[in-house]
Amino acid sequence: DSHLTDQSPKLADFFAMLERIEQTTEDVVLLGDILDFWVGAPSFHSPASDRILHWCHREVDRRRIGLLEGNHEFYVGKCHPESFTFWSAKEWRQGELLLAHGDLVNRRDTGYRLLRLVTKNSLSRLCFGMLPGGRRLARFIKRKLGEAGKVRQKYLPEEEVQAFAERWFAKGVRRIFLGHFHQDYRYEGTDGGICQLVPAWQGTGQVMRYDAETDQTELLPWQEL
Repeated sequence: DSHLTDQSPKLADFFAMLERIEQTTEDVVLLGDILDFWVGAPSFHSPASDRILHWCHREVDRRRIGLLEGNHEFYVGKCHPESFTFWSAKEWRQGELLLAHGDLVNRRDTGYRLLRLVTKNSLSRLCFGMLPGGRRLARFIKRKLGEAGKVRQKYLPEEEVQAFAERWFAKGVRRIFLGHFHQDYRYEGTDGGICQLVPAWQGTGQVMRYDAETDQTELLPWQEL
């Protein structure tokens, strides 16, 4: 959740972080909402999106790079699969580990879920990529996302997060990482599963490091990677 734009004052910090990662052996998972509005179709490219995709494409042979598309990403993985080891518009599971952006956690947010249904389908992808109405659709979505974001920053639906986690714990998942809500939050399930929300990089400059062998996590400033 860095929500970068080409004019963002934190853009230089973000790419400095990527340069630091290059000096490590860390795998990287982008939990979504990396740009404030990111459409994978070529007609919507920007200097920031081009730089990120170039970095991922260059580094994907040296480390695993995953993308969990957020509510501010549209068809990035589908249009640029060569830049990622794995990607998903919903969630990605490996064994007992589950990663997701988190925008589908709150089942009560019917307004957003309807907006997502309208804007993330084959027809809207065609609109974005080929039809004259693509620009108008983009302006509409950006406005709606901005309105929803003002509300979401102040609200954490704990019951919905816990219910989401328990549904996956029942399927054998034991560790979940989510973004989207911009807050640091941890839920421990009744059978030992842990669901962790990663706070927004935009406001904290922090990243979550996870050691799968020890099942330990560490929230730290990116400068300490």
